[in-house]
Amino acid sequence: MSLDCTNAVAGPLLADIYAREGLDDECEQLLLSATDALFSQPWAWQRLGFLYLRQHTNDRAVHAFQNALSSDRSNRVCWEGLCEAYLGIGRIHTAVKVARKVKELDACVSAHWLCAQTTMHARMLDVALGHFDDAIECAEDGVWTRVLSVGRAECLTMCAEKWYHDGLFGRAAEACSNALSAMLECGARSFLEWGVVYVSCVWMARVHSQFTKHPELFDSNVLEALMGCAQSQVVEQGPMPGYLKQVVDKAQSEGECEPKVRLVLELAAVAAQLRVMLAESSVLAAQSWTDLGSVYYTYSTETASSPLLFQSQSLYSSTKLLDAAADCATAAMQLDPTARAANLQGTVAAVSKNSALSQHAFIVATRRAVLSGMPWANLGSLFLVHGDIELANKAFARAQMTEPDFYGGWMGQALVAECMDATECVDLYEACLAHEGVATVSIANCWMFVLARV
Repeated sequence: MSLDCTNAVAGPLLADIYAREGLDDECEQLLLSATDALFSQPWAWQRLGFLYLRQHTNDRAVHAFQNALSSDRSNRVCWEGLCEAYLGIGRIHTAVKVARKVKELDACVSAHWLCAQTTMHARMLDVALGHFDDAIECAEDGVWTRVLSVGRAECLTMCAEKWYHDGLFGRAAEACSNALSAMLECGARSFLEWGVVYVSCVWMARVHSQFTKHPELFDSNVLEALMGCAQSQVVEQGPMPGYLKQVVDKAQSEGECEPKVRLVLELAAVAAQLRVMLAESSVLAAQSWTDLGSVYYTYSTETASSPLLFQSQSLYSSTKLLDAAADCATAAMQLDPTARAANLQGTVAAVSKNSALSQHAFIVATRRAVLSGMPWANLGSLFLVHGDIELANKAFARAQMTEPDFYGGWMGQALVAECMDATECVDLYEACLAHEGVATVSIANCWMFVLARV
């Protein structure tokens, strides 16, 4: 290459050696010299695209792959790389179109998988499930079969979330059950796979809050088998880190609720514990601590006399569980103070009557999620509980401005108007009716207010 930097035989070989050895700077320098306008080597553009993908500079990867494809539109590998790059920069629907192009060139298992991944990200969930099924039929390799089974289970958890919000609780429960069965069949072991188990349990618990009369939707055998698998892997991982053990011991054997719900929540907790132990970065560890704290908080709100999971705000079966949830939130905030971790910390602190910490956490959340109305709505709720109507009104107004489609801002403004005896609260309640999951609450509040004035 020092003799001829356009050498299309030595160039790819040397670039691949650099990549294998982790010499990214040398590799990039070589590839950039080969992609000079005077030479324009397609092999270099392709390798440069994948180098940028590894470095998560996806916008540069898009440029590289487009240059590679300008000389060969039939290069399926480049189209696959371009699809990943578009996903990385958030151009989801463009990625869907590119994935279809890959499938047109070669309807192989990887093409079906790419179509499944992109349509899943685009929330075209029924289409994604079809692509996963097609890919599984094409798969002849055990590794591919496992990857596809996990991907399909992840898609089912997204379906469960959608169907839950659509009020299709039976379908949501079935999706969770199928996802958990898939994880049991493939023998969940990785960070991602236990994440699927965790999310499935969360939505299964939420479905139970709406669908308590149909316990047959939950297969105890699958739950117990996965629990055994999770507990054995916790032991395999070696001694539990000190702080994690302290938190788990604090929450152990606390809380009383319906046995099957307890099993679901315990499995979610163990799955989150495993993810804390398996996390390979502080970001993933923080996410897992937040997951674990969310389970403990949910468990603390579940009592034998109150089957409404995620809705009971007045009865708490265990202060120890709340303390454990607070510890998890603190750990997450120390590792990576995301909006989700801050919202959890603020919520737990508010319930524990620590108003100063709650206010601080919600303010952090507003700065971490500048496009979300939820932190502002949480802050407004805190002010409203403490009787500061003016600040509550300002916070709910910010929630409306930040995210007009988020129902929390409108609900909060309606509550503020009701406190001020303002008749426009009826209009504000009616504005919530179009939002999923809150129509019934809005109608009830609206009619209660109207009837109170008759």
